[in-house]
Amino acid sequence: MYPLLQFGNLTLVTYWVVFVFTLSFCFLPFLGEAKRKGISPLTIILLILPGIPFSFIIAHLYFWIFYYPRIFLEEPFFIFLFWKGGLAFHGGVLGGIIWGLIFAKIKKISFWKLADTFAPFFALGEALQRIGCFLNGCCYGKETTVPWAVVFTHPSAIAPKYLPLHPTQLYLSLGSFFIFLFLWSKRKKIIYNGQVFLNYLILHSLFRSIVENFRADALHFGKTGIKTAQLLGGLLIIISLLIKNYRVRKTKIEITAEKDLPNNPM
Repeated sequence: MYPLLQFGNLTLVTYWVVFVFTLSFCFLPFLGEAKRKGISPLTIILLILPGIPFSFIIAHLYFWIFYYPRIFLEEPFFIFLFWKGGLAFHGGVLGGIIWGLIFAKIKKISFWKLADTFAPFFALGEALQRIGCFLNGCCYGKETTVPWAVVFTHPSAIAPKYLPLHPTQLYLSLGSFFIFLFLWSKRKKIIYNGQVFLNYLILHSLFRSIVENFRADALHFGKTGIKTAQLLGGLLIIISLLIKNYRVRKTKIEITAEKDLPNNPM
């Protein structure tokens, strides 16, 4: 589509323009949600400033290690050439979780509360950033005859040119936006911290696994026909459901214990 934007002698990569826009667009509503949860703006800034580059690095490493292991093994320093591209969404989420755990431990605050604050914006961020993928031509779909197929013609587009393809980037964008709307509407009705985040992991993994069936550039697990995103998605769904079950039972026990406490005569 439009992988490059030209402004006179200035050429910008559309993907990164959308990336900066996404961060800017999500920042203020994210601060508002953090404030509602009792998390100070200073805490959020201290979390985000190192968190974004940390997640970016993990997303970059994830891409090269799992998508191009030969390059990683033969020329490991190549993966530090960030301008060569290569980001994986799962790697970014993984980086965010790791940094969130570290930050929560250092600041002695609830990781689950932080995760619930971030979760809707993970979904909204992906909804916006997948438009950047679409314009860039990455994460492209299989050849198809559906009437809504897209054809990439720009010479810098990553997708195959002049072939009707599934617009998988837009599938992911639209699905992520509906996940955001669902999480946003339910965020004030939780019964335990972590509920929004776990719902996000389940919904995202389920939808991503479905869309993977239409992608042409997806990574496969070894020589099997199983796609890595589907395998990882299945594991995340199982783990998230187990954690949800544990936290629901724990919350019910705590509520029951509070009800059984004798009334204070004072």
